[in-house]
Amino acid sequence: MGVRGRGFPGAAQALLLLLLLPPPPLLTAAVLPSPAHVLELAEDVDECAQGLDDCHTNATCQNTPSSYKCSCKPGYQGEGTQCEDIDECENKLKGGCVHDCLNAPGNYRCACFDGFVLAFDGHNCLDVNECLKNNGGCQHICVNLIGSYQCSCKEGFFLSDNQHTCIPRSEESLSCMNKNHSCSHICKEAPKGRIVCECRPGFQLSLNLRDCIMTCNHGNGGCQHSCEDTAEGPKCSCHPLYKMDVDERSCLEPEGTASEMTKSNATSEVDGDKRVKRQLLMGRHLTTLYATVLVHLPSQLTTSGLNLGPMCPQSCWTRVSSSGQARGI
Repeated sequence: MGVRGRGFPGAAQALLLLLLLPPPPLLTAAVLPSPAHVLELAEDVDECAQGLDDCHTNATCQNTPSSYKCSCKPGYQGEGTQCEDIDECENKLKGGCVHDCLNAPGNYRCACFDGFVLAFDGHNCLDVNECLKNNGGCQHICVNLIGSYQCSCKEGFFLSDNQHTCIPRSEESLSCMNKNHSCSHICKEAPKGRIVCECRPGFQLSLNLRDCIMTCNHGNGGCQHSCEDTAEGPKCSCHPLYKMDVDERSCLEPEGTASEMTKSNATSEVDGDKRVKRQLLMGRHLTTLYATVLVHLPSQLTTSGLNLGPMCPQSCWTRVSSSGQARGI
């Protein structure tokens, strides 16, 4: 009779435990970068420094890890690989210029009509007092006007055709020599003892054929900013950033107070002397001045009489403090 084997009494229990217990975590090997890849990460190529970028001429290149970034310079717009000039003069604010705005690549300049000078902020235009220098060339009396000036004579004299010198008044019969003709500007002798009145350039003869009406072509019509010719004469308006003063000719800053430059009329004898002097026609010829926040010294004046400064970037808007120093906004 054979012996009946009992097997392994713990084998079934062990198998049951293996089935019920969760499997042990698997051991994984860490994957490390190759030495060549580590060297590549450590030594990033500066495409900007080596000229390997495709940034536009009017863009700046900024190096980044394993790449680079192109950004258009101020005054330009685009994605960086292509940059186009921004025309600051094309909107209704004209870049903040109160007279004329002249666009330039990546920048712009403000220009003032003849009879005005560019303010320290590079945008506003202030009247030049021509009477401060040599009495404006007037023999007797010089009267400063916004954008121009005029001469007058003392009692017993009348203004000659050149509008600067004075001639003694005669008591003889009606003629251009005795000033009884009542012509506002110029008197011309005509056949049969008649006289004809004419006006200086920039003015037009009124319906009475004796008086002369100012137009926008003379000293900007007496307007500090904008001038429009109407049947009643010049009509003044201000740049959208300013508002009209009570005289309906001058313009005030948006805070409601006249700028300190306007109050003091920051022109000097040097300003008047260095500008092209106008004898009769103070027309709307443009005097191009660079938009600048610097005070122009006499040594900076050119032989042509223009006080030039560096071109003004978009961020250089300034105001003048009470001490006369320019400060950025």
